[in-house]
Amino acid sequence: MTCPYLALHLETISPVSEKTHLLSPVSHNYHEKAWPLVVQPEVQEEHQELCVLRETATETIAYAGAPLAILLQFLKPGIAAGTCRHSRFDKHPGSRLRRTVTYLNAVIYGSPADKAAVSGMVNKQHSFIRGAGYSAHDFELQRWTAATIYVANVRVWETFIGPMPAEKKEALCADMAVVATSLKMPAEMWPQTLDDFETYWETTLEETVPTEQSRQAAAAFLYGLTLPWFLFWMPFLLRVFMTNWLPEKARRAYGLPDPSTWWVWLTYNVVVCLVSSVYALVPRSAKMWAHELMLSDMRQSADDIRRTGRWLV
Repeated sequence: MTCPYLALHLETISPVSEKTHLLSPVSHNYHEKAWPLVVQPEVQEEHQELCVLRETATETIAYAGAPLAILLQFLKPGIAAGTCRHSRFDKHPGSRLRRTVTYLNAVIYGSPADKAAVSGMVNKQHSFIRGAGYSAHDFELQRWTAATIYVANVRVWETFIGPMPAEKKEALCADMAVVATSLKMPAEMWPQTLDDFETYWETTLEETVPTEQSRQAAAAFLYGLTLPWFLFWMPFLLRVFMTNWLPEKARRAYGLPDPSTWWVWLTYNVVVCLVSSVYALVPRSAKMWAHELMLSDMRQSADDIRRTGRWLV
């Protein structure tokens, strides 16, 4: 299901001053003007067929991992700073999620032309996300972003579908490199094996120190999203699930309760049981219908970008 992303939130970007705050009014000239887009001549080719990534991406429940990936990304000071100074994702969460899904579907399923259009648009937007100590074109931030999506994907799969075999995790990890390389990260930076990835993940998580901007961005996401009235229950469930899914360092930094607290434990387990049971009964045809709908939206977005040089969603 963001980041936000500095890397994958794919939000509306406006060149802003260092003093711009996450929740401050900012200029939206980016929407008002069709910026000329120079599409990349080619998107870096995948080193394999992405079969496992494509399999997991057809499971619509996989997008439930987007909040986890976003909050993990905020741990990186560079991503948090870029989000606080350039993003209004809290005001337009629906369109941000839609662009994130569009980007992921383009790099996983898109034709070369669709990949080039969408990746080119994202990379052009990222050229505006830079400041003291951060840049959206920082390869390490791109690697971390892709890593959080992998971790979130596995966590959602194992929560709602079942254990993921080691060989499947290995293949999915290798496939996930395309998410970062399409953002221009050199392919050799991606961990070569699952063991390499786990070492990278644990080391980076241990060394990363959340900042005040990390907490500020997380608070806006956990408590400040502008949602339709009928989704009033979503922020509560979001906090319950993030309490259980986030590593302790992030949970403490973001002020979330202990997952063993009785009401958190009860809510989480009841919802997981209900969602898992219901999702198992959803016909494959219904899942594929939703998947095809998202692919159609991705192709339309790519056409819009080629025609106008900007997002129209």
